[in-house]
Amino acid sequence: MKKVTVKVIWVIVAVAMLFPFILTLLINSPKVIHWIIN
Repeated sequence: MKKVTVKVIWVIVAVAMLFPFILTLLINSPKVIHWIIN
């Protein structure tokens, strides 16, 4: 059970760390796609 709990904590930490990066990518992706097309 403890190993599972540790894995869950790591997943939460990883998501929390990556969330701003993913959010930035989602916000910038239309600009990037537009830039690639042109």
